[in-house]
Amino acid sequence: MVAIKEATPEDDTVAEVAKKTFKLASGQVVDMKTASVSEKRALLKELRAGDKKGKKRGRTTSSDERALAKDLQARLRKVGLERAKVTAVATKPGQESDLRIECVPAGRIESVCKAICGKPKRR
Repeated sequence: MVAIKEATPEDDTVAEVAKKTFKLASGQVVDMKTASVSEKRALLKELRAGDKKGKKRGRTTSSDERALAKDLQARLRKVGLERAKVTAVATKPGQESDLRIECVPAGRIESVCKAICGKPKRR
């Protein structure tokens, strides 16, 4: 009951929630006085899911940025850097992500350039 009370937008007490009836998205009506435990769980699940709609949480990376990181990691592994790891890292909202390249031995930094930029063109 307490969880249902906290999931509702109204400022009801537990006693008030215990007397209420709720209507689920499926159309089913849940009377808190006579509802089974499974019906109350379904109600709670729906209330919690409805609370999250439209809200964005925190920072994230785009699928294109994650795909780029995956592609760069595959390129690094192809040139022999088996431990290399590339991760797209979220920054401020609205900014593009940073790329983090890890586990590259210092003596193999030329391999990173080769993998990312390709062979230099001769003039």
